[in-house]
Amino acid sequence: MPDTAFAMKYATKYHAPFDTNDFFFIDRGRFFISDLKLVRPSGEEVGVVDSVWLPLKNGDSIFVESNFSKHDRDIFQAATIGTFKSVGLFSGIKFTLGVPQQLVDEVRFDSVKTTLPLGVRNDTLSYDSISGIIPNRLIVRPDTLIDSQQVDFRFEDSKQISLDFSQPFSVERGYNVKLVVRMDYMALFRFVDFKNDTAAIMKAKIDSQLTNAFSIVSIKLE
Repeated sequence: MPDTAFAMKYATKYHAPFDTNDFFFIDRGRFFISDLKLVRPSGEEVGVVDSVWLPLKNGDSIFVESNFSKHDRDIFQAATIGTFKSVGLFSGIKFTLGVPQQLVDEVRFDSVKTTLPLGVRNDTLSYDSISGIIPNRLIVRPDTLIDSQQVDFRFEDSKQISLDFSQPFSVERGYNVKLVVRMDYMALFRFVDFKNDTAAIMKAKIDSQLTNAFSIVSIKLE
């Protein structure tokens, strides 16, 4: 499930959508997707059958659906979310942008296996010892002044996103489902005034567009 939205490149100057006289750079962006569901025309939701144990801060462990992926413009390979064993017609998908709050609060991420998407202890973009996991992060640099500094946006609250297929899609037994979802990075900055907005206002405007930045490019069986 790649997020290659378009030929967006880091550290490249782009016209600001709100005012094309302004420019900005996207220096880094990293996002997590969790709890992906296939949705039937009836509204029934189908999740993956895979599960994983995650260590908790209190010393216990929690058994959860293994339904997580990490996305970055520099992560070029498609992400394997999990195994769906249901067949039949589906009309769309639902997923969480970010990590469920219960896991953010309770999981000891520095002890999660690094082979898992949530194993972030060596990922300085997605984890630090003070904040813990950083589910969604975007680092931008307005080019409105010669000495413009990076602005580091961390979006702690997860977002629920629903996307419909252009027409119902039939999943058949014995095939893998390849789903391509586009993230339109420019949509995030639609209302951002880099010249006049404070960092807090920029963050609020970007946050308001996170659910509008995704679309389905294609879905097929392989």
